[in-house]
Amino acid sequence: MKRTPALALLATLSCASPPPPLPPCDVDTPGVPLAYELHAPDGRTAFLQGSVHFARESEAELDPRAKQALAKADLLVGELDMENLSPMKVASQLYEMGRLPEGQQLSDVISPETFALLQQRAKETHTNIAPFMGMKPWVLAMSFLAVSLVQSGFTPEEGVELKIYSGERPKATRGLETIDDQLRLFDDMSFEEQDHMLRDALKPTEENSLQLESMFSAWRCGDAPGLESVLTGMQAEDPDLAPFYDATIFQRNQRMAKGVQAVMAESQHAFIVVGALHLVGARGIPALLEQAGYRVEQLEVARPPAREPADAGSPAASR
Repeated sequence: MKRTPALALLATLSCASPPPPLPPCDVDTPGVPLAYELHAPDGRTAFLQGSVHFARESEAELDPRAKQALAKADLLVGELDMENLSPMKVASQLYEMGRLPEGQQLSDVISPETFALLQQRAKETHTNIAPFMGMKPWVLAMSFLAVSLVQSGFTPEEGVELKIYSGERPKATRGLETIDDQLRLFDDMSFEEQDHMLRDALKPTEENSLQLESMFSAWRCGDAPGLESVLTGMQAEDPDLAPFYDATIFQRNQRMAKGVQAVMAESQHAFIVVGALHLVGARGIPALLEQAGYRVEQLEVARPPAREPADAGSPAASR
């Protein structure tokens, strides 16, 4: 199954039917949403929670131990500081950064095939794309993907970050990045890469939903190898986008790992939440912290110890 690059980042109106009950996690997975306990060399601790930015109602529930860590935390840290994020400021930055130069139109910077697909999908979804004709392809890609996910029942309001920030949490908050940092990741893409991103985002809603289901299932069960496989597959299917993945995943991992170290140098018990794809593999944040001398322990479900088989000659075996 082809995986969408934009899904890895957003990894982000209509009513959807209630989802079916969630299946149990495989016994060979940790069995709880992807999360790690961090221990600095000086004894300070932090809790690193993997996030899904979009989820269906009541499905992105954290493990009780994660909720306990949040309750005792003295600082809440996200990719962005959601507490001080102004929607009006975000919209303004998106518009300023996402505008094409004067005199240039969307049809000038994407292929005829992608533009035809855009017109087709706009007609199917009754979307007026006229206001977007002066915007860069990545802006439309993010818009269509977000609408596609919401139509499948996945909303940012049910995602991990917004649920954490809307509940009981520390008053002190901080971000590892700024909204300008994140928008510039898209804006720095070549028009060829943006064209590719837009084509992927224009896929039918059902296909995008299935892709997100795969990532969500791996996150919910703490299946780090499964999530790493998703990321590896995306890179293998689109070798030309290697610079894009390096900038949006791996370089960010390095910066955020340093940010986590800075947070732990100031805070006794920080609660840190970042996208789940940043927490897997040898170039993920947990691995980078281990290389820096931190002890990192992935959260696992508490399972009773396996019972040893009784000796065939013992009294218990003859009962």
